[in-house]
Amino acid sequence: ATIGGTNPGERNVIVAFTGIEFSGNPAAGRSTGTVEGNFIGTDATGTIALNLGGGSGIDVDHATGVVIEGGNVISGNGVGISMHSSGTSGAVSDSTTVQGNFIGTAADGVTALGNTGIGVDIFITNNNHIGGSTAGEGNVIAFNGGVGVRMAIGTNNPIEGNSIFSNGALGIDLDALGVSLNDLGDLDTGANNLQNFPRITAVTATGANLAISGVINSLPSKSYRLEFFANTAAGPSGFGEGQTFLGFTDVTTDTGGNQLFNVTFPFTGSVNAVTATATDPDGNTSEFSHAFGIKLQNISTRLDVLTGESVLIGGFIVTGSDNEEVVLRGIGPSLAAAGISAADLLPNPKLELHDSKGAVLATNDNWMDSPQRDEISSKGLAPDNALESALLAELPPGFYTTILSDANGASGIGLVELYATNPAAPANPVNISTRGFVQTGDNVMIGGFIIGGSALRHLAIRAIGPSLAAAGVSNPLLDPVLELHDQNGVLMETNDNWKENQTEVEATGLAPNDDRESVIVTTLSPGNYTAIVRGANGLTGVGLVEAYDIP
Repeated sequence: ATIGGTNPGERNVIVAFTGIEFSGNPAAGRSTGTVEGNFIGTDATGTIALNLGGGSGIDVDHATGVVIEGGNVISGNGVGISMHSSGTSGAVSDSTTVQGNFIGTAADGVTALGNTGIGVDIFITNNNHIGGSTAGEGNVIAFNGGVGVRMAIGTNNPIEGNSIFSNGALGIDLDALGVSLNDLGDLDTGANNLQNFPRITAVTATGANLAISGVINSLPSKSYRLEFFANTAAGPSGFGEGQTFLGFTDVTTDTGGNQLFNVTFPFTGSVNAVTATATDPDGNTSEFSHAFGIKLQNISTRLDVLTGESVLIGGFIVTGSDNEEVVLRGIGPSLAAAGISAADLLPNPKLELHDSKGAVLATNDNWMDSPQRDEISSKGLAPDNALESALLAELPPGFYTTILSDANGASGIGLVELYATNPAAPANPVNISTRGFVQTGDNVMIGGFIIGGSALRHLAIRAIGPSLAAAGVSNPLLDPVLELHDQNGVLMETNDNWKENQTEVEATGLAPNDDRESVIVTTLSPGNYTAIVRGANGLTGVGLVEAYDIP
């Protein structure tokens, strides 16, 4: 059967509880056919939804080789396209191709006209192809009330080259409802074999290009197609959809199942979050990755600030496509409220902000003397003591360093803080690193961070010491120990030597250069957390603590 066509006058306008059904039975055989250029669930203009209930625009049941292509508008139904098997012995559907359609939009492919439920629903059926690797084969799947593409049972179902966004649930949802987190080595089974998604670790916008780096962990010595997408917003879960298809790269994992990637695509639009999918050679596509672009709202580090090389040196990276407004604070005297002796505090903190080349961008000694003091105060970020420092800066994507010292060369416990003032802004401070002299007792290195929003976050926290010698740092901390505490001070995890968690750490692409250094890879819910770095067996020396957002 051929229903519709792409030539003038061949389009059908179909409005019914179920618009088109391909249905067979084990005795009579399976049905097949082609659906092209129709308006299914809308009026004749393709701009008004005429929903008649909870049925499907197109229902594929016990059929094989059905082709749905050529600009069909499938909107205003209960479910856009349903592909399933009836459950009767031998009644199996497979090999449906869905390409170049508008599922959940008006005929312009832009205006919202969603189906009330799922966009594309795949259940007990294999070898279906949603989208494609050739220009024009991708579908627009948007504004549906449920999941964009739902796959409960089935394998070898590639989902490629589509624009999937603004759906009521996940863009792609495999197996049980909700995010299916990666497993180490990708040994789990389920819909599309629960293929692991890639982890994006860095995104940089330069001119008309978008550079993306990260790592995939999956089965060893196997090839994968990685697709990348730009989004104007991340999904509510923190895991993305895929609004604008950027392009793809093919990678092959090593014998440990890991492979780093570094890709660059031309892109000049607005991007607030970047996502990715992975597809194995059999056509099993993953869910979308965590949306790279959601913020850590505040990051801080406390340390006994000395002089020379042992001042507090903090680094951070701003990614994204737009400028990020941040407030940096250097705190000392007001820490007395936390029970620290005034004699032990940094008496007159001085803060400097440097760019990636070391040039001084801004400096402040006493925040009340800053020309930005009214703006800082209006944001509720004014320090409690006039001797403390604060800077407000609007920074383009790049690498930055802050230095906290005493204006008069004194020593004492100080705190440096980074606040992203607008958590919804496109740019993203994705990691913070702090270097200083780690002592014992209360003078260990203490790093704090706040996870905002309502979604889980995936972090790698590192404590670096011995490898600092290669950077010319004298007296490095030779054996750093890392602890992670919750907001109540309860110890959650600890690590001495990172190879205790070797496979997990290597999968992030953030393995340290020295076996004695420490890493904790963890998934955390929103809240306040503290990382503490101390020396094993009471060692002291210059150490570095880092927190990376690793979707």
